[in-house]
Amino acid sequence: MDGPGEYLKRERELRGVSIDEISDYTKVSVRLIRAFESDEHESLPEPIFIRGLIRAYCRRLGLDENDALLRYELFLKDHPEISGIQPEEPHIEEHPRSPTLVFAALVLVGLLIILMSFFLISRWSGVEVATVEEAAFEEETFEEEHVAGPVEAGEEAPGVEEAVDVKDVDVKEGEKEADILKEADTLEEAVPPPVEPHKLAILAVERTWIKYVIDDSDPAEVLLQPGERVSWEARKGFFLRIGNAGGVYLTFDGEPLGLAGESGEVVELTLPRDQGPADIRETAEEMGSQGTEEDAAAR
Repeated sequence: MDGPGEYLKRERELRGVSIDEISDYTKVSVRLIRAFESDEHESLPEPIFIRGLIRAYCRRLGLDENDALLRYELFLKDHPEISGIQPEEPHIEEHPRSPTLVFAALVLVGLLIILMSFFLISRWSGVEVATVEEAAFEEETFEEEHVAGPVEAGEEAPGVEEAVDVKDVDVKEGEKEADILKEADTLEEAVPPPVEPHKLAILAVERTWIKYVIDDSDPAEVLLQPGERVSWEARKGFFLRIGNAGGVYLTFDGEPLGLAGESGEVVELTLPRDQGPADIRETAEEMGSQGTEEDAAAR
């Protein structure tokens, strides 16, 4: 492998850089640079100076400093006379083993083994004795608590539960379930289903006056103009007195009823038809007992 100086000289010449330019940049004389490029390390300063020269040289040429320094370190390893440090041969100092020390070490190891054996044996023996004593104590306690004398007549043996027949339990549970279902059916029969409200929709095609009663409410009036709509709901029913029967179009519970009558005709309706509640019929009779002059004035 080329020496570090020869390697840098070749890189310098490839880049067309003169020695004077290297000398000006590194502040090192041309003589030392020539000696370095010729790898004449005997006439060069200490390696620490050469390492600094290599770094500056590489910076001027744009080279990797680490690569050039590695080349220099390998060169020094192959030429130890340059650094002035001769490699030392490994020196192994032998100490003769004393028979007395070996014997003492063996005796000490034997004593340790004996002590550990005694300690483990005593520990295991203590555990076994304690376990036996505890087991005997627990057995005596159990006998005192759970072993009783003869059971007298009319008394139940302690700790013995009464035997239960599985079949009896199943029968009782089945009867209980049947009672629950029967009670549920009774409740369903006692609670009547919800009643859907009646719905009445009125569309005015002519100017019309209407007096009406909804369920138990007081009588009310409304005057509809052509194109106006009203819709009511009732749980029991409606009573209507229409001043212009041909001026309104009725729909009851989704069923079209058509016009209430002829134009200008006064009609009275109970919805549902012929099934109106008694209180609505009574209200209709009260309304009918009033004079027709008021209705005519309203029309």
